[in-house]
Amino acid sequence: MALLSSEQHSARLSTPDELIRAKQLSREKDAFALASGEKTQEQLRTENAFVRVSYDELVICRPGSLR
Repeated sequence: MALLSSEQHSARLSTPDELIRAKQLSREKDAFALASGEKTQEQLRTENAFVRVSYDELVICRPGSLR
């Protein structure tokens, strides 16, 4: 699935109702893919994750330490 830039996203989903409907359609599509066996729960988790970081990869820096 291609990612949309914020400009493309706002042009396609200009109202809160459109965004809510798009989210609902996405959930329905995911539910169908899961029920039909097209995708696993793990595949859907991976595809729908915004950011995935394990605690092993997480680095916490003090303010100013990256200068």
